[in-house]
Amino acid sequence: MQESEKQRKVGNDSFLRVLFWQFHNFRMLLGSDLLLFSNEKYVAVSLHLWDVTRQVTPLTWLEAWLDNVMASVPELAICYHHNGVVQGYELLKTDDIFLLKGISEDGTPAFHPYVVQQNGLSVLRFLQDNCKQDPGAYW
Repeated sequence: MQESEKQRKVGNDSFLRVLFWQFHNFRMLLGSDLLLFSNEKYVAVSLHLWDVTRQVTPLTWLEAWLDNVMASVPELAICYHHNGVVQGYELLKTDDIFLLKGISEDGTPAFHPYVVQQNGLSVLRFLQDNCKQDPGAYW
């Protein structure tokens, strides 16, 4: 790899924005590459570009929901495309993602926000209790 390529790759690893997120009694510094847009009608909308040839699973929707929750974004816009040609758009409220899209093939919810939050809280409490001795660190 040439030196200029190394610098370009390192430079592209930075986040679009850094934000603080309060989750229960945890305050975290997060880096985000989420594309956000706003206008007079919409306070903030995240944009996800999804290729229609790739399967969209409930976990894909979970990731989109988590991105919006952690960035405090109320709506999600999805641009479906095939080889860069737009196939359609969809606009969803963040709170509705799990109800409308987070459904498994058998019809059961693939995730529920309360359960996801409780599991995340359990992980953070474990890390807080067990990863505080030097040279301990956690991300």
